[in-house]
Amino acid sequence: MRIALIGLGFISSRHRQAIQESGNELILTCDIDPNKNADYLDYKEMFKDPRYAEVDFVTVATPNYTHADICREVLATGKEVLCEKPLTIYDDYEGLEDVNVVMQLRHNKRLNAFREGNKNIDIFVKTYREPSYFGSWKGDERLSGGILYNMGIHYVDTLLHLLGNPIEIKKTFLTDKLAYGEILFTKGRGTYHIELSTEPGPVIRKFIVNGVSWDIEGATIPLKDSGQVINLHTEVYKSLIKGSCLKMKQAKKSLDLIAKLINHAREQRISVN
Repeated sequence: MRIALIGLGFISSRHRQAIQESGNELILTCDIDPNKNADYLDYKEMFKDPRYAEVDFVTVATPNYTHADICREVLATGKEVLCEKPLTIYDDYEGLEDVNVVMQLRHNKRLNAFREGNKNIDIFVKTYREPSYFGSWKGDERLSGGILYNMGIHYVDTLLHLLGNPIEIKKTFLTDKLAYGEILFTKGRGTYHIELSTEPGPVIRKFIVNGVSWDIEGATIPLKDSGQVINLHTEVYKSLIKGSCLKMKQAKKSLDLIAKLINHAREQRISVN
């Protein structure tokens, strides 16, 4: 398949690698930053390029607040879309039903081994972010959606994927750098602790099932026997080729739950005050 990529920021290197490893071809790129050396600065101009007629999929890897609008405009050109998470940070799903969404943790085989049976799952993530992170759109809740939409969505989606539908939100806490909570699901209980540190330190990404702990691999999975790694974005593109990629209908569940978690945390804060 032939791919066009809109957005050449941090995550674009994963997409470039995944496109190549999955046997696809990147034929057009777009980014508003002239220093990125993209083919186009304006994706609407890219649509006019004769090569765009040959494109099978357009990948949208732009800032969160732009996802929904760009996806709609790409769909209007008759192309299929793969969008980075989150599909939207607003309650605006109209016209996005056919969008494919990146949720690479769903392709972690070790995680998928826990889909059957009732269980308790605790997720603990703590990672350092440089000051520039908080000064960018990622640190602005109006543009990123905040820590749960921008980072926690992977882990909230993982709980949904492994534990089924949510039944009750037991507790929540939320600031710009810390989110934690406890949720009851149809197949067990899940907790999440997502923390951004301003002090340099090792990344902690723990997954605890019924008291047994191991490290979650986020973007890649090591292959210890060969020293290589599996890029989970590559697995996303493989599912795209097969027609089995995550669609808006499934991705919406994590977005809806995050909205409820945010509202619950605000209500808790108001009641405490």
